[in-house]
Amino acid sequence: MINDVQSALKKLKSLKGIFLFIIITLIIHYSFRYWANPLHFYPFAEQVQQLRQLLADIAFQHTTAVLHFLGFTFTEQNNTLTYADGSWLAINKSCSGFKQLLQALLLFVLYPGKLKHKLWFIPMALLLMHIANIIRLTGVSITLFYYGHLWEFSHDYVFRFVFYLILFLLWVWWEEQFNNKGKKNRVED
Repeated sequence: MINDVQSALKKLKSLKGIFLFIIITLIIHYSFRYWANPLHFYPFAEQVQQLRQLLADIAFQHTTAVLHFLGFTFTEQNNTLTYADGSWLAINKSCSGFKQLLQALLLFVLYPGKLKHKLWFIPMALLLMHIANIIRLTGVSITLFYYGHLWEFSHDYVFRFVFYLILFLLWVWWEEQFNNKGKKNRVED
């Protein structure tokens, strides 16, 4: 009986990190929605809007570069790409990846771990989240080109999942390498 209790406690302890990841992620998600919608990013509304526009501009440049590399032909104007058939994709502030970058930043700032590891891991995580956004925008654009009727589904469900998959995989890496005490393969201090 004691072994069963110890085994159950060990299993619960191993789930602690997952619960903490889920709780932090949900708190950030709903706090962001509240800050964005009723509060309109108060008290930093102007700065956040400028940053979101800058990120949207960068995402547009990187996405169109990838699409050109893949051989797609389209016209570009005001962060909108238009295909010959008239279908178009506008990359605006809500496509900037700002929320996901902020979510990754806050997750790893709040999650337990040593500062010396966070100083390189967080910038790397932000870069990977930006790359995930470019993959998402490229995928949505390709879907629009070939399967326009699936655009909304791919935008709202399929490619949004990319962000959360990357964020989760980054967290697993962090948990296994920097926060999971007792692992033999853990990065030493």
